[in-house]
Amino acid sequence: MASIANSPKSPAAVLAALFCFSAGPVGFAIQKYLTAWFSPASIIAVQMTIGAAALWAVMLLLPWQRVSLSDRLKPFAVGIIHPGIFMITFTMASRSLDGVTLILLSAFMPAVVGLAARVFLGEPLKATTFIGMGVGFAGLLLVISERQMTGESSLAGYVTALLALCLAACGQLLGRALHTRSSVPWTVVATMQLTAAAVVAWVVAIVSGLGIGADDIGEHWMAFCYIGLVATAGGYFAYNFALSKMPVLQLGLISSIGPAAGAAAAAVIFDSPFGVRTAGGVAMIIAGTALPGLLALLRARSAAG
Repeated sequence: MASIANSPKSPAAVLAALFCFSAGPVGFAIQKYLTAWFSPASIIAVQMTIGAAALWAVMLLLPWQRVSLSDRLKPFAVGIIHPGIFMITFTMASRSLDGVTLILLSAFMPAVVGLAARVFLGEPLKATTFIGMGVGFAGLLLVISERQMTGESSLAGYVTALLALCLAACGQLLGRALHTRSSVPWTVVATMQLTAAAVVAWVVAIVSGLGIGADDIGEHWMAFCYIGLVATAGGYFAYNFALSKMPVLQLGLISSIGPAAGAAAAAVIFDSPFGVRTAGGVAMIIAGTALPGLLALLRARSAAG
């Protein structure tokens, strides 16, 4: 990914961050929608192929960057886990979870990554992170209490989603180590990760005998274009552009809009119940997600001025 710069945020960077953190969660809802017709591996295979093709096309327009084969293979290996196997597993979980709950579970990915970074990389984990996790978890329980009344989610779905989040944490930790120990351009990293995800998804789809025809894709071309071009290729570009133009604390704060955007999209797509408890739970999850970044930002501004 791009180098992290603590320069003043620009309007374009803010718009890019808003786009990225809104498009991704909406993409999860559309992936769930597609599971009514396609296997999880087939969905991710097409999605990542479209995304990777778009990034390769952009790479051809950029000045040639000399990167050794070994340096290209490292992000390729990371991409097998994240987004490859993670996306397949998370889409499998979506079959046993209602759309709103699925999106809200994805909001806990930063917390899972933070815990894993503390355990495996020795990175500091602040008390505000635990407080935010507690607030968010209480909100999730509130949401689940209403969703369980509709019978739309199952224990298997929650377990599979937890496994997916652990895979995502593993992939992000490997990616973090990759970015700090090499100077490979983020465009190459992103392209190789999506290429690896496409390869592993196609292997899983073919081995499991769950093929997908061009006619099948054609019937749902708008959904595949969204998750491939908008959520995947566009999301990668927008995130890295925003990361290169604005402080990480502000970027993390903007990411808290993701659960709300995704939950709202899921409620509309699946005509899912969205009662008072779900609305309150979403608000708590957003607050818990934003809390660590908000407090850190306030401390940074206080220290600077």
